[in-house]
Amino acid sequence: MSLFIESILYENGQFPLLDYHIERMRKTLRSIDLPLPPDLDSHLQPPQSLTGEKYKTRIVYHQTIKKVDWMRYRKANPKKVGLVDAGDFDYSLKYADRSFFSSQLEKWPEFQDLIFVKKGLITDSTYCNILVKRDGNWFTPEKPLLQGVRRKYLLDKKVIKTDSITPADLLERAEEIRLVNALMPFDDCIVLSPEQLFPSPGVL
Repeated sequence: MSLFIESILYENGQFPLLDYHIERMRKTLRSIDLPLPPDLDSHLQPPQSLTGEKYKTRIVYHQTIKKVDWMRYRKANPKKVGLVDAGDFDYSLKYADRSFFSSQLEKWPEFQDLIFVKKGLITDSTYCNILVKRDGNWFTPEKPLLQGVRRKYLLDKKVIKTDSITPADLLERAEEIRLVNALMPFDDCIVLSPEQLFPSPGVL
């Protein structure tokens, strides 16, 4: 049985983008003919021990909610990011098994994060969807590894558009690169420059 995860931002007593998370959970379970667990709301009651403003609420689920963790969230700050080939790896559903990502980070210890390339096109980093600014406009890969909720929100708000993005687009034509996810909004995300990206052999 494959378990799934959903990582939800809890900030200042609220769950931003909660509707997007619930819809993704519903679609994930629908793909294996299961309904959304009816007791989800009861698992989203924050413990009284929370002391900070920003938490990652990590839900592990399948037919039922298996586990909920509440973790203080601190944004990563990668200095060197590798561009590596993902082969035929598929992460179209948000599986709890993230061994592919951890094994790739172990394989490339000189990098603090990785951006994955499939069939010559940019997809995602290990934890984030990618946004690229070109000619004053923001774009995101048309075929990411995972359809992130922040990405979906920004598309719905027409802040970004989809496009096919190559490694050369990042390295030679990007004015700015941002990494976003459910925990990191557009204006408080990881910002990269092309000089921080290092292609592995074979991705160009």
